[in-house]
Amino acid sequence: MTTTNVQTMQALELANSVRFYRADIKNWLHACPRLKGLEAAADLITVPDPNLRTMQIVELLASCHFMGARRAERILREGGLSSTKTVGALTARQRRVLAEVLRGWAK
Repeated sequence: MTTTNVQTMQALELANSVRFYRADIKNWLHACPRLKGLEAAADLITVPDPNLRTMQIVELLASCHFMGARRAERILREGGLSSTKTVGALTARQRRVLAEVLRGWAK
């Protein structure tokens, strides 16, 4: 194998591991009861994993039990955020506000 092929294979392995990690997180959030899922999503947003930094927040929230894209977008609007925002693009203040909104919905 050439160096380019090795780098390509390493990049594919990394991309696959990130995809599998995100799929596990989404399945776990969906399996949680509604209140616990929103609390867990708030925790994931507050202290984001590097594997989640390019994931859209609406995708993360929509994977929670009894959530969909519309409800997730409504939560983001409540927090003053765009539905295209990624987890890694949030500022510390935006993380805190969104976590508070999610915990409010969990009550």
